[in-house]
Amino acid sequence: MNEIILSKVSYAQSTEFICYDIGNMTVLRNIVNYGLAMKSRMLSTSTIEQELRHLVELENYLRARKLKIDSLNDENLALYRDNLLKKTISARSHRGVEEKSKITVNAKLRRIYHWLHWLQSSGMCRSNLIGPRGSVRSEVRQSSNRSLQTSSWKAANSYSTPLCFRTSFQNSSHVTPRQLPTERTVDDLHAYFFASPSSNYLVYRNSLFIDIASRVGLRRGSINSLNTNQFLAEDIANSTDEFWITPSKQKKNYSNSFPIPKDLAIQISSFIENQRAELIIKKRIKKTDHKGRIFLSERSGKPLTDRAMTQLIAKAMRSLGFEKGTSIHSFRGKFTSDAVDKEVETRLSAGMDTSSMSIAPAVAMRLGHKNPFQFLSYASAAQSKKARLERQEQESELSRLRSELNKLRRIALLPTPKTSKK
Repeated sequence: MNEIILSKVSYAQSTEFICYDIGNMTVLRNIVNYGLAMKSRMLSTSTIEQELRHLVELENYLRARKLKIDSLNDENLALYRDNLLKKTISARSHRGVEEKSKITVNAKLRRIYHWLHWLQSSGMCRSNLIGPRGSVRSEVRQSSNRSLQTSSWKAANSYSTPLCFRTSFQNSSHVTPRQLPTERTVDDLHAYFFASPSSNYLVYRNSLFIDIASRVGLRRGSINSLNTNQFLAEDIANSTDEFWITPSKQKKNYSNSFPIPKDLAIQISSFIENQRAELIIKKRIKKTDHKGRIFLSERSGKPLTDRAMTQLIAKAMRSLGFEKGTSIHSFRGKFTSDAVDKEVETRLSAGMDTSSMSIAPAVAMRLGHKNPFQFLSYASAAQSKKARLERQEQESELSRLRSELNKLRRIALLPTPKTSKK
């Protein structure tokens, strides 16, 4: 039985987290105060809860071995990491995939490193617990990040995490599938949904999931949070080529606005007024149940869960031959690649700079990220792809010319046909 538990307490439109030590009947201030510190940084409740549960898991592991945070060192932290990897690999969500499991474990370890640095800087643990010469080795680095809003540089501390596993996806929080969806994938998924024995409502709803993810690049939570009052026909008619919306649910509690192609916005509005409206009448769904959300569960009439969306798209992707685990988020990768390609082409036609440093900010803004330099690799990859395609086109043209030349040479070497005498 776990000795440490985390409870969520809501009051006066606010949510707090309390961490209890059941054995000693005490509150763990080192975790509770860390939660308050994260809340002061305006992090979402779900993010704070996730972070704190990682720490509770570590605390319970240490308690089971009669250890405390102050006794933590590289050796027992490495043992915890290996124990965590075994549990993660065996979890159903990771399907025994070691690479994917290592990425999950690394994410948890980084949270622990950050927490230990915070504890030490706050005086809530012994000195020299963590640091270049600490029991847990970790260096404090100063990195510069440019703000997209102010274009100014600001310094931020980052920490080395020596015990993290080396993986093929060092700079990504998601496992990149071996296959990225293409426009052909979008067409195939539409065909899959329309050929399925589902209701008219499900066919159009599921197809819209793919179109929004592919053409706008929104995360599943943002797609699922879209509301009917954001797609009023009159507002869309008065817009230009793009219709701007602000999803109510975004990563890190951002409030970014995103452009939706006008034709897609019209499709969404039409879905609301037709298929969705028919479902509400047929099922007699109350407003208190659907809460104005666009995408509903056909069975319950309540807003569809993020998990349900992931599962239905993953099933469709597997039917097309994609590997397990490939779902709605993979279309964000497609959107990113398409956005970089489009930005490169626009800049080339205008005679502007096409370096990765100039492309990354524009793409990051489209994706709702504050740090543009996360996408330098995408920009570089797109440029490499463009150069490769140009090279292949040149090689193809050269091969055609050589073939033509060889043909002319063979003709030139043929004997002159004799003319018959009359």
